Amino acid sequence: MRKRILAIALATTMAFSTAVVAVPSYKNAAVAQAAEEETGAQTFDTFWSGHCLGDEITETEKTVNFKAITDNDPTATGNYNTPVFVIYYGDENKVNGEGYDEVAVIRSDLWSWSAGGDITNPEGYAGTNELTFATENAPADDNAWAAWLAANKKGVDVSYTTSVKDGVVTIKVTNNGITSTTTFKFDETKGKKLYLSVSGEKCTIAKYPKALITTPCDDPFEKSNDNTNTTTKKKSMSVKKVTAKAGTKVVKGTVSVAKAKVKVTVGKAKAKTAKVSGKNFTLKVSSALKKNTKITVKVTKSGYKTVTKTVKVK
Repeated sequence: MRKRILAIALATTMAFSTAVVAVPSYKNAAVAQAAEEETGAQTFDTFWSGHCLGDEITETEKTVNFKAITDNDPTATGNYNTPVFVIYYGDENKVNGEGYDEVAVIRSDLWSWSAGGDITNPEGYAGTNELTFATENAPADDNAWAAWLAANKKGVDVSYTTSVKDGVVTIKVTNNGITSTTTFKFDETKGKKLYLSVSGEKCTIAKYPKALITTPCDDPFEKSNDNTNTTTKKKSMSVKKVTAKAGTKVVKGTVSVAKAKVKVTVGKAKAKTAKVSGKNFTLKVSSALKKNTKITVKVTKSGYKTVTKTVKVK
């Protein structure tokens, strides 16, 4: 009888041990899967023409790594043709959204400004937020800066790290080895969340959290499907002009390349294909345009990066 009881107890213990061992393996698999966040890409044409949604800055230190590439065209010659980081309080995570209260704008090329001035005026820059700005590994001369920009035109690694500790916000931005660190006092009296939105000028970001992308485009870092497995390099194009006047029934404009495919979205209506002649496009609409209606122009062409421009009816 005692042997039978011992056998039952042993079997129960073994079954329980097996179950316990299996649990961590299941949990680890779930964590690994969750860590594989979907990513996307977004192109920024002219300065302030587009922004990603805001990534909230909290007490939990967080690092976001992504890729960036400067447009390969003759007009992209400035070190500022690289990612830009907008820091702001807000009632929503959108630049110029509800309750938007800007703290600072930080450029990849070790430059920054606030409402009180830029970093050449530390006292003005600091303002009421007690802003500070420090740099690491700054290029030593014009030749070094030129090499840095040339690397950006081939594609570079970019990252930002954010945290709030003891009431002080720290934002560290790195682009191809050069780093800036911005600090300021967190203002709890505003009663708003603090965000970082990525923007830029004549550049594209990729491998960035898809949930924060506002105007998706093709990823310039995706591999081609041929046997060489080389990176697909696409040319850049831009929307030069968009004309949409209130009371008229036409949207027209000009793009930088000929024979591209142009789709125009008026307000909340579905996108329609515009008539293209050379570099010019025209879309006739059924109803007269109303002032301040949002117009979105999306241009695509084989071998070129997709570009989008948004304007309002004047």
